[in-house]
Amino acid sequence: MSHNDDPTNDKYIREILNLMSHSRGYIHACVTAVSKQLGKTRDWIVALKALMFVHRLMNEGPPLFQEEILYATR
Repeated sequence: MSHNDDPTNDKYIREILNLMSHSRGYIHACVTAVSKQLGKTRDWIVALKALMFVHRLMNEGPPLFQEEILYATR
C-alpha cells in the first residue's frame, strides 16, 4: 500500500482474490501481510487503504478468509 491518495488498483485486488480462491496458503499469506502492514504503519492513508482492502476481501473473497482474519486478530 502506498502513501498517496489514489485507490488501490482493482487489477491487483482481482488477482489476489483469484489466488486466494485456489489455495489456503495464499489466504494465510494475505492475512499475514495485511496484519503486518497494519501493525507497522503510522500513516492514516495506508491504514485506511489496508482496511478497505480487508473489507473487500471479506465481502468478495472465500469464506475461509473471514475465519483466518478473525483468528489473526486474537
